[in-house]
Amino acid sequence: RHQLLQGESVALTEVEELESHLRETVDELAAMIEPDEAFLLATRRVGSPDALALEFSKINGGRTWMRRTQWMLAGYLVLSLGLGLIGSISHGAMLLATGFGVPYWVAGASSCLGLVGVILSMMYWAWSVTNGSSLGAQTWVSRIGNYCKTKRRWLVVAAVLLLLVSKAGISALSTLLSVQYLGPEQLGFIAALSTLTGWTGSIILFGAITTLLCWLVSQDGQHGSPSRTSMLTAATLVAVLVFATYGLTLAGMPLLLGPQYAIF
Repeated sequence: RHQLLQGESVALTEVEELESHLRETVDELAAMIEPDEAFLLATRRVGSPDALALEFSKINGGRTWMRRTQWMLAGYLVLSLGLGLIGSISHGAMLLATGFGVPYWVAGASSCLGLVGVILSMMYWAWSVTNGSSLGAQTWVSRIGNYCKTKRRWLVVAAVLLLLVSKAGISALSTLLSVQYLGPEQLGFIAALSTLTGWTGSIILFGAITTLLCWLVSQDGQHGSPSRTSMLTAATLVAVLVFATYGLTLAGMPLLLGPQYAIF
């Protein structure tokens, strides 16, 4: 049952039907042979999970792509939510820097830390999948996927929408508070800082995703994965690259936008 539910083309009702048929076959054979032998013979008659999944994929090809599309959209929403949270943290740091005299580089550092966290999380997920050991992450994804095959899947959709609405509400409230309590010069500085750091962060994230995608394509069909030491080295290089790029961007703001935008 667990193996069949991993298939994208197999519905929960079809798994339950196969399970019922398997149990009936086992009960019939158990009257003549040992229960263990009856189960083995019954599963051979029904078919292996891989063979059944292949047959269902031929019949339910549209369902397979529909579920893959759902996962792609869900991944996009999760990534958008993560980037939105990074932006909210960075914006909050900018407000603190403006309202309480905190150094402006705190905003860049907070945004930088968030971006490093997102990139390292993607790297870890890719490494864990290729290594076959994701510390339970794959199990939870599988559980969520199986849960989405039940009638309560709309609860998952409602939870995602609630998170997105909450993020939008927090962002709107932050903007209203900044407009109400900050002056035009301060708002202009925050807008310039947000635009420049956001643009830099997008370029870094795009480059990281492209590199990760190329690596996954190159690993397709091959055995093994990078060692833990090489992954830690790559993670360190990513963190250093992000911090160096952000530092150069923030330090170069006076040259790009004028001396009034110096943050140090």
